Amino acid sequence: MAKSVAENVKKIREVYEFGLGHSERTTYGKGEVEKLAAKKKLGQVAIYRAKQFARMFSKKDVARLCKLRCRNRHSLSWGHIIKILKVRQKQQRWKLLDLAAKHDWSTRDLEREVDKRFPKKRKYGGGRVKIADDVAGLVQQVMTRSNSWLRFDDQLRDEDDQATYRDQLPATIRESLCTAYAAMQNLHETAESVQLPQSRKRKKK
Repeated sequence: MAKSVAENVKKIREVYEFGLGHSERTTYGKGEVEKLAAKKKLGQVAIYRAKQFARMFSKKDVARLCKLRCRNRHSLSWGHIIKILKVRQKQQRWKLLDLAAKHDWSTRDLEREVDKRFPKKRKYGGGRVKIADDVAGLVQQVMTRSNSWLRFDDQLRDEDDQATYRDQLPATIRESLCTAYAAMQNLHETAESVQLPQSRKRKKK
């Protein structure tokens, strides 16, 4: 059963406020995340998602988001926001959110559109990875690789409960994936926070 507009708006604002309170770029070790998750009765993945939401959206953005209405007058849900967090460019995020509201997209519809517009580049084979020549380039590669892993993890997790993984997987693997996600998210955030000059190609002699 679809949630009411008031319920969706309340959920979005609550998650955002929680994320604001824990969005500092300090390193969260596994123990700290587990303690926070237990205290707030949230999954570890939900905590990282809230932090990501607060980092990518301003308070003005959230107000605008909560006013979006579909043709059936329903609002977008937290599930829609989870899918749009995959899009790094702000302008593209809003373009897709506006389309989702205009065309009454479900969270699955939005996910398909995101994947269609931002397809993952797949490389097969055992060739060596070309490493960047400088530190700025290396940091960019870390961001790209970690983001690729996070997108893969997104597709593994269940749509309705982002804190759990598909039940076909053994419990030990699901637990390890959750731990790996936390570490990869922290790596990506750390790489994003590093201030380095633009990567430059070496001049040919």
